[in-house]
Amino acid sequence: MLLTSDKEINDSPMPISTIEVWKGERVYLEGDFTSSDERLTVRKYKKMGITTVIPSFQEAEVKKYFDALKPVKDGADITVFEIPRDMLLGDISILDSTKSVHYILRILDKTFPTISVFPMYSEVNSRNCILSKVAAIGGNISDFEQAGPQGLETLKSIRLARQFGIEPTKQAINWFTNLYRFEEHSYYNLVIKDAIAPPLIWCAGLLDEERNSDFSPDQPLEKWLENINEVVPKDSLAYCADEPGTTGFSVEQAMKIIKLVKKYAPNLRPMVTSVPNEFYKKFGAEKIKELEIVFAPVQNLDDLSLYPIDRYPQKEGSRFRKGSYFSCMAQGNCSNKVNSEYVCKRTEFPVAVVEGDPIEDFQRSIRLAYENQADFVFYYMLNKRTHKCWDNNWYWDNGIGIYSEGGNGEGTAMYYDPENGDPWPSVRMMHWDIAKQQVEKEILEKKR
Repeated sequence: MLLTSDKEINDSPMPISTIEVWKGERVYLEGDFTSSDERLTVRKYKKMGITTVIPSFQEAEVKKYFDALKPVKDGADITVFEIPRDMLLGDISILDSTKSVHYILRILDKTFPTISVFPMYSEVNSRNCILSKVAAIGGNISDFEQAGPQGLETLKSIRLARQFGIEPTKQAINWFTNLYRFEEHSYYNLVIKDAIAPPLIWCAGLLDEERNSDFSPDQPLEKWLENINEVVPKDSLAYCADEPGTTGFSVEQAMKIIKLVKKYAPNLRPMVTSVPNEFYKKFGAEKIKELEIVFAPVQNLDDLSLYPIDRYPQKEGSRFRKGSYFSCMAQGNCSNKVNSEYVCKRTEFPVAVVEGDPIEDFQRSIRLAYENQADFVFYYMLNKRTHKCWDNNWYWDNGIGIYSEGGNGEGTAMYYDPENGDPWPSVRMMHWDIAKQQVEKEILEKKR
C-alpha cells in the first residue's frame, strides 16, 4: 500500500474533514483511500451490478443494480478501515486515490466490546456455499459434501459475515453431529468459536424424523443438547421454531422443542420468530414466564401497541428480551412469484431488496428494530440461491429467476465470485453494519 505521509496532508491545500471513531469500529468511506498508519486493517471493494430478472414488490423495473462488493486492491468504490481495539488515541490521516478528499480519523477513548451489544443474526447455508463453488469451478457436488471441503467453504462465508458485524446461524456442516468431529471444521469451530455474539443455535429440527437420522446411536437428541449446553456461553439463543402458528409449524410443536431445550440445555434461551399472543392463549402467562421464551416477531407485525413489551418474558441477568425478524415478510410478499394484489408499495416497513434505498430501507431495518425495543435483529439468510447470481440458466434454477421469497434480493445478501466461488458481501450488508454500529454506540453511551 502506498501510504500518504502526514507532511503531505499538512501541506495540502485541500479541505480536511475530521471523523471521530471508536476503537474496534469499522469505518466505511466512498472512494479509494489510503492511510498514514499501517496498523489499520484496510479492505477495498468495487461495486458490481446485479441484473434482476423479475419485478420486485414495488414493481421496480428489471435492470442492473449495484449490490455486490467485489474485493479489490485499488480502484475501489468503497474503503473500509478497521480500527484496532488497542489503538492509541490520536489522529490518523487518510487520503483518497484521486487526491481530492482528505479525512482525519480521530481515535476516541471509547471501545466497542468484542461481543456485539446489539447483535444481528442471519443464516449462512452450507449447501449454498458448496453450490457456488461447483458453479464456479465445475465438478460434482458430492466432492464438496465431505466434512473438509464443505467446512472450508462454509467457514469462508462465516468469516465474511462476521467481518460485516453479522453472526451466522445454522452454519454447521451437520446440525446434529458430534461437536468435535471434523477437526477445524467441527460444529464447535464453525458455530461457537470466534462468535461475535452469543451463538444462535438451530434447534427447530429436533423432532424432525428425517433430520433426527443425523443423530448417532451414542449421541441421542438429549445428549446432543447436553453437549451443546457445555460449550455455549450462557444466554445464547436456541432457534426453536420459525413463525409457529403461521407457517404450518404449530405452537404445540414449538412448545415441545422449547421444553426439551429448557430441560437439557439451560444455558440456551428458547427463541421463536413469532409474536407471543398465541403462546399466551394456549399455555398461559405463568408457563410462558417460567420458560423465559424470547419472541422475535416479523418486523411489520412488531407493533408495541398490539404487542406491548411486558408480553416478552424477562430473565434476570439476560441481555435478551425481544428480537426483531425482518425478511421477505417485511415486504408483504412471501411467495415465489410476484402477485401485485399482495405486493405492498414502499411503506414505513423495511425492505431487503436490491433496489431499496440504502438509508431509508437497509439502515432503517436495523433502526426500526431498536426503536421497537428489540435486543437483536434476525434476517432470514445471507446466501440463498447464490449460485444463480450470474447465470439465469443454471441447471438448479427452477424457473423463478435469480431471486425468490418475495422480491429481488431477498435472501441473497452474500454473493460469490463467478471464477472461484469465494464469497463477496453485498451493499446491504455494509449498510446493515453501519446502522448496527450506530445503534451500538447509542447503547454503550447510555451505559457510560
